Amino acid sequence: LPPFKAAADAGAATFMNAFNTLNGVPASMDKHLVTDILRDEWAWNGLVVSDWNSFGETIIHGAADNEMDAAAKCLNAGSDMDMTATTFRNGLKKALENKRVTQEKIDEAVRRVLRLKFQLGLFDDPFRQLDPTYREATLEKPEYRDLARKAAAESMVLLKNEGGLLPLTPEGPFRRIAIIGPYANSKGHKDYMSFWTLGLGMREYDSTKVVTPADVLKPFLEKQGFEVTVTEICLDATCSERDYSAARTASQQADLVIVCVGEQGFQCGESRSVASLELNNDQENIARYLYPRKPVVLVMFNSRPMVFPKAYEKASAVLLAWQPGFETGNALNDVLSGKVNPSGKLPMTFPRNEGQIPIYYNHLNTGRPQQDQGQMWTSGYLDSPVSPAFPFGYGMSYTNFSYSEITLNKSKIRPGETLEVSVTVTNTGEVAGSEVVQLYIQDLSADIARPVKELKGFEKISLEKGAQKRVTFKITDKDLAYWNNELQYKADPGFFKVYVGGDSRYVKSNSFELQAQ
Repeated sequence: LPPFKAAADAGAATFMNAFNTLNGVPASMDKHLVTDILRDEWAWNGLVVSDWNSFGETIIHGAADNEMDAAAKCLNAGSDMDMTATTFRNGLKKALENKRVTQEKIDEAVRRVLRLKFQLGLFDDPFRQLDPTYREATLEKPEYRDLARKAAAESMVLLKNEGGLLPLTPEGPFRRIAIIGPYANSKGHKDYMSFWTLGLGMREYDSTKVVTPADVLKPFLEKQGFEVTVTEICLDATCSERDYSAARTASQQADLVIVCVGEQGFQCGESRSVASLELNNDQENIARYLYPRKPVVLVMFNSRPMVFPKAYEKASAVLLAWQPGFETGNALNDVLSGKVNPSGKLPMTFPRNEGQIPIYYNHLNTGRPQQDQGQMWTSGYLDSPVSPAFPFGYGMSYTNFSYSEITLNKSKIRPGETLEVSVTVTNTGEVAGSEVVQLYIQDLSADIARPVKELKGFEKISLEKGAQKRVTFKITDKDLAYWNNELQYKADPGFFKVYVGGDSRYVKSNSFELQAQ
C-alpha cells in the first residue's frame, strides 16, 4: 500500500478498483480497503471508480448473486462510479427499493462524481478536448514530441556493452552497418506503442508520423561517414514466408549489425499473457545466426521481462528500448550515438528462465538459502542459478560510477527521529552521465518474516567526468513500518540493514538500531 498512500498524500483525485480479489474479497467491494483505509485512515475524499465492469465481475467471482447484490456491496464499500458498465444502472435502484443501500449513500457517491466534473470544467464545456483539430494540434506540438523523445531515451536500459562498443562514433573501427529485424523500419503503430496507447485513439493517428529506427539511424549514420543498409523481416503470424536471404547478405557485408527484435505493443498488456517469455524461434534465429562473428547491437522492444540467453550471449551490446512511442527512431538514435548517455534502470526483475517465476527482488528469505550452486538440502535449482538474469534496478551507462562506504549520522534512532544515510558517488569514467542512486532496507528481526530488501528511496543525479556528489537519504520509523499479523501498521524495535547502490544486487551496506519509545 505505500505507493497508493503516497498518491493519496500527493492529492490524487481518483482511485480505481482492481479486478482481483484480496483474501477472497473483490477489491471493488472491499470496505476495509476503500473506506476504512483509503477514506478514513488516510483522510482521502476523492472519487473511487470501478475498473472496466469490475462491479459486474464480482458476480463471476461468486461474491455477488446478481447486479442488485453487486451494486449494493460495491456502493456500501465506498465505490462511487461504475465505469462503462450496467451494474449501478440496473442494480442500484433495486438495491434502494430493497433497503440494501440508503439514499444518503447514493448522494455521497453522486456528490463526488459531480464535484470532479466541476473541477474538470465539464459543466462549462462538456465536449472539451474532443475536437479533432485540438487533438491533432496537441499531438503535433514540438514541445510534446520533444518530451516524448526525451522520456523514451531516458527510459532505455543498457544491459550489456562489451568493450565499450557503444556509443557508435565516426572514430570507431566500423564503416558498414546493417540494421535488420522486424522492428527496424515498421510503419505501424503496433510495433512501438504500448497496449493502451493503441487502444485509446492512436490508431486514428497518421502512422507515417511515427519515427522508426531506420528513419533516423540511416541518414544520421550516413552523414557520419557510415555505409548503412536496412532490411526489415516479417517474423510474426501474418507472414506468408520467412525470407532470410536479404538479411543474411546484409549482415555478411557489414562490419557491425544492429538487430531490432522483441514484441509488438499488442502482444503485451491486458489479456496478453504468454506461456513462454523467450523470443520466438524466428527472432531467435535472426539474433543468433545471421551475423556470424560480427559485433552485434541487440535492441529489444518489449513491455515485460523476456528470456533471451542465447541472443544475449551472441550480442556485444544489448539495449532494452521497451515500447518507446512515436519518437522511437529519434530516441534510439540519441542513445546509440551517445547524444544521450543511457541511465534507465529495470523496474522489474528479469528471470534466467520461466521456471524462476515468480521472481522479484523483495522476496522473503528461505530457512536454507543457497550460497553456491550445487549445495545439497538448500532452496535452489539443480539446473540453474538462483540469481536472476538481471536484477531489479539494474542498468548500465557509457561511463562508470563508484560508491563510497555508507555513513550514518547516528547508529540508533527512536520513533520520531530521523536517520541520515549518506554516500558519495563519483563518475570514474570518461564521459558525463546520470545515475539512479537506490536505497534499500532490511528488517533483520520482526514479528513476521520480512523481505531481504525493500526499496525505500532513490535519487537521480548527473555528474560530469571526474565529478562526485554526496547523496543523503532520510529515514524515520515510518519507513520501517509494515502490516503485522494484527493488521497494525508499525515498526518493530530491533536491528536493520541499509543498502545503497546502483541496483538491488550490487550495493554498499551498513546497519542501525530502532529503539523502543
